[in-house]
Amino acid sequence: MFDALSPTALARARVLLLPVGPITRSRFLHFVERLQAERIIRLGDVTPDARPNRAMFSPLASPGGLILYDFSIALPPPSHLALSPLELFREPLVVIGIADGSEHSTLISRDSTPSGNPDFGTLLESLGDLQEQYSRALVHHVLLFDFVLSTSEVPEGILAVPPKRTSKITAMKTVVCDVTSLFLAELTTYAKSVQALPSVDSPGAVLANKGSNGHLSWNGSQTGRPARRHGPYADSRDGSRSGSPHGASRNQNRASLPDKITGARETPSSRSDSPSRAKTPPPRTSDDAPGTKRPPGEGVAAGSKSSPDGKDPGREKVTVHGFGSGSLSERARNKSKGRIGLMIGQMYLLAGRWEDAVRELVESASTAKANSDHLWHAKALEYVLVGLIMIAWVGLDFQIPSVCYPAADKSSVPSKGGESGRNRNLESPSMTVSHRLVSLQNLVNLLPDLLNMILALYSRASGVAGEALPQLAYSEFLVRYGKLLAVVHNCGGRLDDDALRHLVLNTTLAVKPTIQTAEAKLLPSRVWINSMIFRAMPLASDTELSAVDRVTIYAGMASVLSNLGFRRKRALIMREIVADLIPSLIQARKVGAAEMGVHPAAGLSMLNGTGAEMVGTASSDLGGPDAQSGVEELLSVLCDAYGTVALDHLSQRRKNPPPRSSSEESEPLEDSNDAAVLRILQHALLRSFGNPNLKAHVLRCCINLCEALPDFNGVLRFTSDLLRTAGSGIAPEAGSHDGAATLSREEQIRLATNISRTIAAAKQFGFSDVTADYWDEFLVRGVELLESKPSQQAFLRRKEDLNASKAVAEEPEKTFFIVNPFLKKADPAKVETLLIADEPVEFRVTLQNLFDFEVEIEKLKLDTEGAEFTAVEHSTTIGPYRKQTMIVSGTPKAAGTVKVTGCIVQIKGCREQRFPIFSHAWHLVLDDKTQNGGRPHQRTISESLIPSVAGPKPSYMSLSVIERLPLVNVENASLPQAAMMMLEGEIMTFSITLRNTSTTTPVDLLLFTSEDSTLAPLQAAMRRKDASPADVHELELLVRRHAFKWKKSPKDFRIGCEECSTLEIEVFAKPGLTGGVVQLDYAYLGSPSEGVSDKFYTRQLRLPLTITVNPTVDLVRTDVRPLASDVYGKPRSGIESTRSSVLPVDKTKDRVQSVIDQLPLDDGSSYCLLLLDLRNSWLHPLSIQLNVASSDTLPSDSTSTNRETTPYSTSDIIQPGHTSRFMLPFPRILLSDPHAPIPIIDPANRRQFVVNSSKSSPDAERWSREAFWYRQQILKLVSGSWEEPGTGRSGAIDLRKFRLSRGAVEAIRLSDVEIQMSVWSLEAPNSKIVKQIGPCKYQIPTAAFTTFTTRIVNRTQGPVLPLLRLQSRLRNQSPNLSLEASRRLLWSGALQQPVPLLSPGESTAVALAVCVLARGEYMISASVEEIQKQQYVSEDKENKPAEDGLGPTRSRRIWHAEAPCILIAED
Repeated sequence: MFDALSPTALARARVLLLPVGPITRSRFLHFVERLQAERIIRLGDVTPDARPNRAMFSPLASPGGLILYDFSIALPPPSHLALSPLELFREPLVVIGIADGSEHSTLISRDSTPSGNPDFGTLLESLGDLQEQYSRALVHHVLLFDFVLSTSEVPEGILAVPPKRTSKITAMKTVVCDVTSLFLAELTTYAKSVQALPSVDSPGAVLANKGSNGHLSWNGSQTGRPARRHGPYADSRDGSRSGSPHGASRNQNRASLPDKITGARETPSSRSDSPSRAKTPPPRTSDDAPGTKRPPGEGVAAGSKSSPDGKDPGREKVTVHGFGSGSLSERARNKSKGRIGLMIGQMYLLAGRWEDAVRELVESASTAKANSDHLWHAKALEYVLVGLIMIAWVGLDFQIPSVCYPAADKSSVPSKGGESGRNRNLESPSMTVSHRLVSLQNLVNLLPDLLNMILALYSRASGVAGEALPQLAYSEFLVRYGKLLAVVHNCGGRLDDDALRHLVLNTTLAVKPTIQTAEAKLLPSRVWINSMIFRAMPLASDTELSAVDRVTIYAGMASVLSNLGFRRKRALIMREIVADLIPSLIQARKVGAAEMGVHPAAGLSMLNGTGAEMVGTASSDLGGPDAQSGVEELLSVLCDAYGTVALDHLSQRRKNPPPRSSSEESEPLEDSNDAAVLRILQHALLRSFGNPNLKAHVLRCCINLCEALPDFNGVLRFTSDLLRTAGSGIAPEAGSHDGAATLSREEQIRLATNISRTIAAAKQFGFSDVTADYWDEFLVRGVELLESKPSQQAFLRRKEDLNASKAVAEEPEKTFFIVNPFLKKADPAKVETLLIADEPVEFRVTLQNLFDFEVEIEKLKLDTEGAEFTAVEHSTTIGPYRKQTMIVSGTPKAAGTVKVTGCIVQIKGCREQRFPIFSHAWHLVLDDKTQNGGRPHQRTISESLIPSVAGPKPSYMSLSVIERLPLVNVENASLPQAAMMMLEGEIMTFSITLRNTSTTTPVDLLLFTSEDSTLAPLQAAMRRKDASPADVHELELLVRRHAFKWKKSPKDFRIGCEECSTLEIEVFAKPGLTGGVVQLDYAYLGSPSEGVSDKFYTRQLRLPLTITVNPTVDLVRTDVRPLASDVYGKPRSGIESTRSSVLPVDKTKDRVQSVIDQLPLDDGSSYCLLLLDLRNSWLHPLSIQLNVASSDTLPSDSTSTNRETTPYSTSDIIQPGHTSRFMLPFPRILLSDPHAPIPIIDPANRRQFVVNSSKSSPDAERWSREAFWYRQQILKLVSGSWEEPGTGRSGAIDLRKFRLSRGAVEAIRLSDVEIQMSVWSLEAPNSKIVKQIGPCKYQIPTAAFTTFTTRIVNRTQGPVLPLLRLQSRLRNQSPNLSLEASRRLLWSGALQQPVPLLSPGESTAVALAVCVLARGEYMISASVEEIQKQQYVSEDKENKPAEDGLGPTRSRRIWHAEAPCILIAED
């Protein structure tokens, strides 16, 4: 596609294409495209005209030449046509009518003649109309496309073009070649007519005289000149001449001449095809001298000056008349000869014979130079330059004419390109260089000086009346020359083949990389080209140029500046384009609406329907690849230059061009999270640079231009861009006011109203899909899942949770460390949120509006990924400048993972768009170096700044969707008010009825758990740092004593769909219980519990209960007392030993004696006495019963007596408020390791590196542990219960308040080594000489020998090597006198002697003969001392002594007999 302002546009032949007859717009444009494909015709393919008088431009003279056609579907404006014949390329020399053969085939067949030949009368009439309307064209033809009828002959002037699908590849080229042959033939006629002219006026003189001579019209007639050019054939209707080219007479040649004809007329025979021009002498009068220089913009004004009577004031200055070669008449003839030569050279240029054109143009330039015809001299040089470029394009050698070199006179303007022409190494006029590359480089070096010379000539011509170059031609010349120089600069100061193809064919130019430091040495330089191109800018006071011409010039200037990299200067020019377009479009809309009788707001494009679209499509079809495709792209480039914040609409359109259709829509923007973050960073960086007020002004101009068109999409786009640019583009924190827009509140409301009004207007014209893009990426600031009802939530369970009745947690694997720091800790942020398939859920969405107007949301729904999720659309309205929440809902349809990544929102007036979730506050943070570095170009933002800037992080919500679960409700409960009143220790039962409301999923799993009000204070007490291990153990036991229990838990529990089931639950009245919660976890597993996977999901049903527990029996005091020998050692004759499990208390006897009577005589030292004081705290009498279990229930690590003890029980009735003491015989015990560490039941309460905060001594700690373990043994054997007479209510007595003192521990503990002493008769053991009157109390005679036996029993876990010591003394005497017993007793052995080693559990006896010499009471005590400390290793790991340093000491131990042996000696 050709560029209208290309430097080689002067070498193109313009062809006007017009629709003829019935034809649709799309078909017409399709035929135009077929013609454009053959816009370059080689002269060797053209058939020459056979007529000898039409051979001036014969293609045989230059078969390698090319004709370049410029197909246009619109007639140039009169201001362009007025520049002919100075610029002949502007005038359409060929007019082609395009007809649709498919539409005309029916008409032709219907209007056929009787002989059967078709009648083309309609097309011939249309052809005649073209000849009448466009009379100045050389060729008039009608192309009948897609003509499929088989006809014998097509009339002259009509060419049939077969359809594309059935024609050959060269069919269209053949048609264009036929038209070209006719064009070259008619161009010869036109050239000969021009040669016959006596003079040719300049365009300035014609424009100056048009007011007095009549209105100038290209396709009409004018006073004093022919009205039309006759073609090679006449209208067949008048029959005035034959249609054969050979039968054409001289009178049938074209008589169309330039507008003004003066002087004598020359005959056609006076000039040959290639006339030789004789040089004329230089000017000799003051009239021919150059005038005063003036700015180029004043050329039109100077050329338009005329006298009041309409005569040219410059011509009245000629007052000298003479004859000869130097006379004024001769100079006028030479001027006309040079001008005619310029016109002939233009014809050669258009005909593709560029070498002949250069020869004619050089001769014409020499003639104009010799006669001081500055305007035509400059134009001839311009055409010479174009001819040289065309010759170089086809690869031919050329020589730069000497006329192109600047003359070394004082009027020449020095070069501004860096060096003067005299200092350059250029080709001299006398040199002949045939090398093409050298000629091209010489041409490049000549360009600045040649431009300066042409500008100087135009400046001189502006001082001559009627010779000034119009501003349009002057500005276009500078733009064309600027494009040429820009191409040379971008190619590194060279004109290579790529540059030539770009100049001629407008192909894409690959810019050659240049070294930045050498840029200033490139000729021409960017600065010089920039200063030159700004001379083409029309003055604001210049009213001659139309708005279209001004915009065209501005567009050319912007293109040159863009190629040079002057983006900001290009933006200034584009602002001028917008400023000129707005008033012109408004005026055009008013005029068009007035002509059609509608309101101006409707717009011409909407009323005409297809007119604007046709013009836009044609311009895009006929333009170059770099040509602007429309107003939208023009405004986009303008906004990009000023750094406005806009969405990148055009980048996607360039990558994927949409199809040409009336419903053309731009592709939607990418709405992914990465794309949104990238846009936010780009927009934030653009906001940080530049002037916000200037950006807003540019966008307002864009809005005004789109409203003037009207362009609904453009209005919406730039309105949203203005709001986006004025917005803060941040995500402010709560309560912050930093996000306000820079526009006033009134303007914001006006822009929002403008969007609604534009959309309403677009819908009236049938454009229902016109929408804007929302201006704030931070619309969605948060999405939260609303918790459903507790009974509908799902919870994750593990396989070990199936054994809900397990009281103690499984012990973890024992390691060296209680706390392993290398274990992976659970992330609290990754808590799994569960949804259930086919059950709706609700979300809370937080929305943000940082503008001072309301935002109406028509549709909003969640955007999810993963499993199928059906989101429900909702609507709302966000108030001005606030954060607002709304509730949305959705339903997961399948199990899996649903990821909520954003919201799909359609705001009123905007397109449906996806917005990510930005939960955290964000704003752009730039360092000082970046802020002071100036605004980078938008294309370099992502490459330089974006990677170094931290952008916002989109949030998301991951939800796990599980399979359907049953839903169970409580249908009935035996506790209507969910409240109970109980007595402490009592157990009650209540029932609940459950109904499964699900219609698809049954229940096959039910897990029972509970909570009560006592757990919280107990757990708080366990967390205290000063709690002792014994307290922690006691608290853990209380925690593990549950208040609620499922009475019957069948293994195969099941509730079918819509069925019921009843549960019975026991409640235990714990002390301090005020309420609790029964929790039922149910699910559907579909398989036995053994086959369940590691995790499954359940629902919970929680039943809160209120419980009042009244106290019953309190344990007030406790004590343990040993049984003295004088207590149980009294004779009990007549009392038989009765052993019963329950023995009533004898009220008449002493309570102590009643208990003692139950003990065996010889076993009283193996028992102790438990004293329990119980108080009745209830309102009614209570029957109390206390039980002591059998000693066989003791664990293996404890030792009681050498006999099996029997259970004991006692009972009593306590009145309300009374306290009663209960005494229970309890077997004494011995623990293997009473100093073992107190265990921690719950592994979670275990601590490592615990510092003892009590600061107790090791001895105190040992006693504490010993008391703990003996208390545990008591609680295992002793139990109690109460019963309320008359009501049947009963319960258990809490005995865990039992505490042991030091004396109590000594009373209940057996010695490690037991020492038993007895006395027997030496003569006869069964004799009654020795009488036992009590435990270890004997009556013996004096002066008689008896045997004193000491039995030692080892109860420890290790061997003992003992040393026995016996000591005798008088009873009931002072210590000094009691030692005299040794004089009264005779022993037959040592009282201190070693005993053999005793193994664990082994016993031995030591016997000594003793004789009492005097009567009295004697007391013999025994002690055993360990001779040597023994080291042993216990094989029992469970009973291994404590290794924390608090176990028993390993020094030599000593044991004493619990009671001395008393001997009563009597005579």
